[in-house]
Amino acid sequence: MKQTQALMLKSTNESLLFFSKKYYKKLKIFASKFNLDIFLVTTDSNNLKSLLENMKLFCDQNYDSNNISYQIIKNMDIKSKKTTLTADIRTIIKTNFIKNKKLSLQDLKDMLGEYNITDTRLCQHFSHVRETLSIQGLEIKKLKNGLYEINP
Repeated sequence: MKQTQALMLKSTNESLLFFSKKYYKKLKIFASKFNLDIFLVTTDSNNLKSLLENMKLFCDQNYDSNNISYQIIKNMDIKSKKTTLTADIRTIIKTNFIKNKKLSLQDLKDMLGEYNITDTRLCQHFSHVRETLSIQGLEIKKLKNGLYEINP
């Protein structure tokens, strides 16, 4: 019994499908469409099936994966990564805005360049942070296009 690292898809009805790691990009799309969770696991190499075999199993209502042993190494779930990324970006924006009292979209683009965020998405994050700060009682003033200041 040879143990190997693999990707495991887990459905809402607890069915498990095991794939080679080389299919990760395809599985990300599939998992998001069908609301499946993706995990990096260690399992017996005999549990790995081809894409076609797994898709047949996915559609088979009688498929039982309860007797397959595996060990989860890492949750590869995209949903949780997106949520964490959004929270990280908004925390960076909020911290810098409060610390510097003035902040522009260009400052944000320079600070967050490593995240490869589009200008539109960056504006949405910035707007959300400004709105949150306003709700918390801080007065936000627009100085010119893309430049905002927290009034003391």
